[in-house]
Amino acid sequence: MSTTFSADPRPGNSSHNPILLPTPRGRERRTMSSDMTAMDGSKGDFKWFAEGFDGFPKSLPEDCVEYTLYIIDSKLNDFDVREKLREVQSETSTLTKQLLQNFIWQREPFALELVRENGKGQNFLRGRTNYGDSVEDEWLIVYLLRELSKSFPQLWIRIVDTDGQFLLIEAANALPRWLNPEVADFRVSDALQLKVVN
Repeated sequence: MSTTFSADPRPGNSSHNPILLPTPRGRERRTMSSDMTAMDGSKGDFKWFAEGFDGFPKSLPEDCVEYTLYIIDSKLNDFDVREKLREVQSETSTLTKQLLQNFIWQREPFALELVRENGKGQNFLRGRTNYGDSVEDEWLIVYLLRELSKSFPQLWIRIVDTDGQFLLIEAANALPRWLNPEVADFRVSDALQLKVVN
């Protein structure tokens, strides 16, 4: 790497002959004044940061499944939705006691917590289970969620793992051709018994 520094020794001419910055061989030579201009012009590049940073995209840890349950009913107010979600939690407890009396989870059990979303104020149930090496635990959770959806027709469920929407992957041959992970967000397919919503 060749380094060159140059300045005009005459007074008053420093703005016409800026200091050259070191650059690797074969690259375009930059000047300090052009870097300052670039910095002034880059204020727009960080505009998104000033408008509010929502954080980095989150990803699930390996061997985890995350599930979110919403009650979608325009007739219910916020309090009623919260009460309905508590009913879902109660039914979940009953269902797991009934079906899984002697079941031993690989790492973590199926659990739902009641959450209120900060920005929108929406209530929902959320859970995350680390199933470890036992993919059967993940499929058991899918079964439990399916059974819950039978008891609560207004219940909308979203489930993802480290592969993303794994139910879309598993049902790829039965889904409409247009439905893929890139366009699956906020889509519903009434042609299926299982409605797909992201």
